[in-house]
Amino acid sequence: MLNYKLNNQQVKKICKKIERERILPFLPFVNENLEKLGFTVDKHSPFFYTENVIIGNQGMNGFLMVNMDGFHSNCVNDDELTTIFSFDSVLNIKIKSGENSCMIALKSSDGILTIEESDGISLQIIYTIYHKVWADIIEEFRNEPIILWNTVDKMNIKRISFNSIDEINEYCDE
Repeated sequence: MLNYKLNNQQVKKICKKIERERILPFLPFVNENLEKLGFTVDKHSPFFYTENVIIGNQGMNGFLMVNMDGFHSNCVNDDELTTIFSFDSVLNIKIKSGENSCMIALKSSDGILTIEESDGISLQIIYTIYHKVWADIIEEFRNEPIILWNTVDKMNIKRISFNSIDEINEYCDE
């Protein structure tokens, strides 16, 4: 789709940066590229994207894009971006990682959804973002209609926008 594949070393560097500096990365280039491919995207910039994941017990394949509204994929319809899980309904995320594979389980009051990446570990980024950044944001704004980003800034969470995968790699190498 977008040829946006992170190797394991890149994933580990990104996770360490998120942990140390409490970063919430924004990736507007993902939305731009998805729009060029004909997908309808909302105005919220993704903070995660990966290709070729298996979603749920039925083994639906597609890409995974995550923004503040939730988890989105083309696993239901190849040509359509569908919300598959609301981010503010996540109660916990569990992870199971191998040397070159990863699975996360999203838990909500409605049940569990699994997402598996059989050729990479980039789902570790979602796990790290959730536990080091997003869970605090969810808790702060759980019953609120909107997120107040100036409050998020006061929570010592850095929101950083990246315009390419190269920018992310440069930042993580600092």
